[in-house]
Amino acid sequence: MRKEARFLKVFGKTIFVLAMVALTNPQVAVAACVWRVTGLPGSTAPRSVAALAANDVWMLAWHSTGNSLYHWDGVNWSGPPLPEPPPNTTVSYLSISGTSDRDIWLVGQATAGGIAFPISEHFSGLRWDRVPVPYDKQTACAPETWTGAILSIRAFTTSNAWGFEDRCKANQYSFMAIHWDGIRWTNVSAVNDCCFGLSGDTDSFVSESSDRDFWVVGSELFIHFDGHHWSNGTPRYLHGNINSVYVESPTDAWAVGNRSKGFPPPPNRTSTWHWDGAKWSNIQSPNHDGPLGKYDNRLDAVSGTGPTDVWAVGGFTKSNNTSRGMALHWDGQKWSFASPKDFFPQETLTVDALAPNVVWAFGYGPYAASYCH
Repeated sequence: MRKEARFLKVFGKTIFVLAMVALTNPQVAVAACVWRVTGLPGSTAPRSVAALAANDVWMLAWHSTGNSLYHWDGVNWSGPPLPEPPPNTTVSYLSISGTSDRDIWLVGQATAGGIAFPISEHFSGLRWDRVPVPYDKQTACAPETWTGAILSIRAFTTSNAWGFEDRCKANQYSFMAIHWDGIRWTNVSAVNDCCFGLSGDTDSFVSESSDRDFWVVGSELFIHFDGHHWSNGTPRYLHGNINSVYVESPTDAWAVGNRSKGFPPPPNRTSTWHWDGAKWSNIQSPNHDGPLGKYDNRLDAVSGTGPTDVWAVGGFTKSNNTSRGMALHWDGQKWSFASPKDFFPQETLTVDALAPNVVWAFGYGPYAASYCH
C-alpha cells in the first residue's frame, strides 16, 4: 500500500492547478478545450479539493512546513488563513469538504505529547470552530503513519457529513466511519485489521453517489460502505495499485491506478476499473511511451459528471527520469488522451469535475493554476 513515501516526495514542490471550461456542447468538450496553466504562490502540492461552484473552489495543499488553503472566486485565487492550532500541538489537515461558503469542513490529524488524535474544524462563513471528535488515544503506533487521523470527509448537508478515520491501538489497525448529525460526531462502523496505508497523495481514495453508497480504495483494496455496514468488493488479479475512485451511482463507478506484472517488474501501465453494480472489470486505457521503449505511467485520481463524462489524471516518467502530467477522458465508449503529451509540467494529482463543462485538476510542478475556455 502506498503511504508516507508518496507524501514525502511532494514536499518542496510547487503546485499547479488546471481547470477546464468547454466552449459549447459537452459531447465535444475534450476537442473544444485548450488547457491553460497559471501559478499559485508558495511551494505546495494538492491534498484535497472542494469544488462547490464555478466561482467557489477550495483547495487544501501541502508544503514543507504544513498546510496552505486556497480559494477561487471565479476571478482570482486567494489564501484564506487556516484555523489556529491548539497550544503545543502540530496539525496536519488532510481533507476539505463543504456544501457552501458557509459550511466548510477541514479534518486531519493533531499530535501533542507523542499522542495522535483526529481534529475537525468547521467554517460558518465568519470563523473556524473546532468540533470534538470521538477517539481512542493512539500511543502504540507512530503518529506519522496518520493513525488517529480523519483521512477524508464528505459533506452532504449542514446536518449530514461523513468522515473516515484511520485508527490504531496496540498495533491493530481499523478504519472507522464517523457521522456528523448537525450536533456532534459519532462512531458508526469500523473495519478491523484493515486499511493501514490507505491515505496517499490526496483524499480521492473515497467517493460516493449518496450517503448510503461509498467506495474506499487502497493499494489492492476495494471496500464498500452502505451507511451501516462494510463489505469487501476487491477484484482478483489487480497486479498493482489503486489510487482513486469516483462513484456516479450504485451501478456505475470507476477506480484508477497503475499496474505492473512480471519479474523484473516492467514499467507501470495505467489501470482503470469499472463497477457495474455486480463486479469490477478492468477496462483498457492508453499510456504515453517513447521512441525507444515504454515509459512508466500512473493514474492518481478520477472524477466525472456522468456515464459519458469521466476524467482521470496522473503522470508518466520518461527514460531520462523527467516526469510530466497527463489527463484521460472517458466518453462512454473508450478512454482517450485529453491533454498534449508534454503539456503538464509535473504529475497531475487530483481532479474534480464540477459539471460537463467545468473540470478542475491539480498537480505539483513550477505552475499553479489553469483553466481552459
